[in-house]
Amino acid sequence: MQIKSNGYLRWTVGILASLIVLSIITILLLPTISKWYASRWLEERGSTVSFKDLTINLFDGQFHIKGFSSIGPDKHKIHLGDVLLQVHLRDLVNNQVTIEKFEFSDFYIDIFQQNGKPIKVGGIQFSNTENISPAIEEAKIVKKEDEETTSWQITVNKIKFNKFETCLKLNNEDNNPLYNNCLSLGQFNWNGYANYIIDSNKNANKIDASLSFVLNNIRLNDTTDKSEVINIGALHVKDIKIHDLSNIKIDSVKLDDYAILQRADINSKNTTHIADIKHISLSKLHIKKLNEISISDVNIDSLQTYLFRQENGNFEPSEKITQLLLPETQAKEIASSDSSQEEPESTFKIKIDKLSIVGNSKIIAKDDGIKPHYAGTVANIKMELTDIDSSKPAQESPVKFSFLIGRQGSFDFAGNVKIFAKKPTLTLKGKIRAINAADFSAYLNTTIQHRIKSGQIDLDIYLKIEQGNLNSKLDLTLHKLYIEQLSEEESKLYKDKLGVPLSVALNLLRERDDSIHLSLPITGDVKNPDFALNEIIQKVLTDQITSTVISYYTPFGLVTLLNTAFNLATALSFDPLYFEMITIELTNEHKNQLESLVTMLTERPKIKLVVCGHSTLEDRYKLFPIGEKLRKRIDNIGLNDSGEVISIESLLPNLTKDELSKLNILAIQRGENVRDYLTKNNSIDSTRIIMCNPKYENADEKPHVSVSL
Repeated sequence: MQIKSNGYLRWTVGILASLIVLSIITILLLPTISKWYASRWLEERGSTVSFKDLTINLFDGQFHIKGFSSIGPDKHKIHLGDVLLQVHLRDLVNNQVTIEKFEFSDFYIDIFQQNGKPIKVGGIQFSNTENISPAIEEAKIVKKEDEETTSWQITVNKIKFNKFETCLKLNNEDNNPLYNNCLSLGQFNWNGYANYIIDSNKNANKIDASLSFVLNNIRLNDTTDKSEVINIGALHVKDIKIHDLSNIKIDSVKLDDYAILQRADINSKNTTHIADIKHISLSKLHIKKLNEISISDVNIDSLQTYLFRQENGNFEPSEKITQLLLPETQAKEIASSDSSQEEPESTFKIKIDKLSIVGNSKIIAKDDGIKPHYAGTVANIKMELTDIDSSKPAQESPVKFSFLIGRQGSFDFAGNVKIFAKKPTLTLKGKIRAINAADFSAYLNTTIQHRIKSGQIDLDIYLKIEQGNLNSKLDLTLHKLYIEQLSEEESKLYKDKLGVPLSVALNLLRERDDSIHLSLPITGDVKNPDFALNEIIQKVLTDQITSTVISYYTPFGLVTLLNTAFNLATALSFDPLYFEMITIELTNEHKNQLESLVTMLTERPKIKLVVCGHSTLEDRYKLFPIGEKLRKRIDNIGLNDSGEVISIESLLPNLTKDELSKLNILAIQRGENVRDYLTKNNSIDSTRIIMCNPKYENADEKPHVSVSL
């Protein structure tokens, strides 16, 4: 009996020993088997595989891969320098998958797809999801009523990697490239946990997470022209709380050294990117249902933007932006779509309490699309926009912004804007000071059709747009503004409308300090395709010059003709100075009238007066009396037999040379007395008084001296 018991014992021990040996062999061979199976699967699909090492430790749940590389038949590849995955295998019995650690480095993967064809990852083609969907449906297990169901929990505690890169190439149907970009990530450190619960009882999944992470050296490169699309020095995300996908809270997000769109001219001394930002900070983010986000503050610190317009009128990054945001296929769809259809309202909602631009923010501009070319800098940009809410399109968002331009120019504005209104709606009040007008001459050429030689602009602006209707007012002050015409043809517009060249019209408004003040109302429908700001400004400018001239000069005796088109060339005449017959001396009434003109000449140092002395029939009658019979006939002058008015000149005898000379001398003396009073008695420069040829007129009116601009 003892012998039989010993036999059973030896047999049992042998079985156990065999199982242990088999388990050890299995564990030892598991990496080799896994390597062999993975290599075979890839090689069957045309890939060349190399596998430096694969270690599997079932006791502590570690899976370690070193030096894996797979190159597909089209040279697309997958490369893993080092991957370490640690899983708590003992938790599997409790329906838990706990990933304690997931670390990798030097990970590279190619992704390629041609429109309408399956995607390729590392050169391996995967079927479209619509092709595998039926298989998935067939593979579903129908749960019986009495079948016990379970829930699984997946937990991730630590993720860390160093150097990850993936390249995406997307071609159109003709196999021409649409995208060819590579994304590279530097170091990533995750601190915290994430739980994902699959609850088959309730047919629902849950996620719970609390974590923070830092990701360094984020780059998106366009491999076509070897330029950077995006470059981020570091991304800090602090304190993410996820209770489910409809309730995600993030304490703060910060991006350091953010740059987009590397410039074509990488040797530029100003900047190597279209935009560089030192810091972007977002605080108190709350994401609801993945389509609604609220942010307490968005702060952009030290923004530097470079804008360059080429000679063809295109901005430097425009083609790049179009390529990135609007693929060829989408562009075709948009071109073929019905543009008359209204765009559907977006279901995405965003709310931002405050958006700010601070720090040493500036815009460096260069414009080769105009002549002469423009180059300038907008510096010290400050902006604050509050109460942004896409769910409330009627809500006004207060805004204020300011910046410096040129050596001493400044902009300062504040108001309200309805950002999400269907039609533009805003109200802004602000002031622009000390702008060098000559710097912007090329932009104003089409508006004023003259070149600005010199001058400084101050502007008070009230800008109001209500549902696309513009109703604004510009109070413009021009200091020492001098212009010259581009050409006779180009300057014809203002001359035709004003009757004089624009430079002459501006001189009529020039004050003692060499400044010009204009108030310009600007109105129109900005949504109207026929809305042309240049044409509106041209009309307003000519109208306001005319009305300002009338308003200013009328108190000085300007004679305006009612119901007549106003023309500065002919209508700028003042009340005449009337004289008694054959007199030339100035009366007190004349002097009072001239004092008003002295005030005007002092206030408007650039204007000149034309003074013309006149002698009339009254002087002739006094100097050279006519007979009583002829006088009565003249007094009763009427129509001839043909119904035409009989002229006085046809009834009077011709003047002799001596008589005409005396009448002209009378006219000259009157004009000279007016000139002398203005110049000698009031220190008005004599070059500003232009004497015209004396005039004798066979007119039945009082002798006078006419004064005009």
